[in-house]
Amino acid sequence: KDNFTDQLFISARDSGLSYLENEYNISQNMNHRANFRLEHKFNEKNNITIAPRFSMQTNHGESDLIGESFKTGSLLNSTQRLFESDLMAWTLNNSITYNHAFKKMGRTISATFTNDHKNNVANSKLGANNITIANATLRSDTLDQNSDLDQFENSYSVRLEYGEPIGKFSQLQFIYNPSLNLNNIDKSTNSYDPLSES
Repeated sequence: KDNFTDQLFISARDSGLSYLENEYNISQNMNHRANFRLEHKFNEKNNITIAPRFSMQTNHGESDLIGESFKTGSLLNSTQRLFESDLMAWTLNNSITYNHAFKKMGRTISATFTNDHKNNVANSKLGANNITIANATLRSDTLDQNSDLDQFENSYSVRLEYGEPIGKFSQLQFIYNPSLNLNNIDKSTNSYDPLSES
C-alpha cells in the first residue's frame, strides 16, 4: 500500500513552506489450524475422549516512510524511516477426558486433563535517519534498533467431577479444578551507536 502526501502552507507565518511524504506499507499473514478428536467407548460404563488442537501463525510487515520539508524551495529537514517485523506463533492444546458411570444410577465420576503450550518468536528492525538544516548547519541523527522476543507459556489443569444422586430428581456434584501456569519471556532491544560502532 502506497500513501503520498503533498502539503502547501499558505498562512502568512508559514508562507513558502511545503511538505512531501511518501509511505509504503506491506503486511503478509498466514494461519494454519488442525483439530483432531478421538472417542472410544470401552463398555457401557467407561469411555475416553482425546482432543488435540494445533494452530500456527506467521506475519511479516514492512513500512517505509520518506518525508521532506521545504522553505521557498530550500530543504529544511528530511526524515527516512524503515520498519520491518516478523512473527511466528504456535499453540498446541490437548484435552483428555475419562468418564465412568457406577452401577448406582446417576453416580458418575469424570477426570479431564488439559495442557496448553504457546510459543511466540518475534523480531523487529527499526532504522531512521533525520536531517535538519538550520543557519547553514546540517545535523544528522541516526537510529538503528533491533528487538527480539521469545515467549513461551505452559499451562496444565485437571478437572475432577463427582456426581451423586439425591432423591429421584436431584443430584449433588463435587468439582475440583487445580491448575498450574508457567511463563517465560525473553525480550531484548539493541541500538547501534555510530560513535562507538556497537
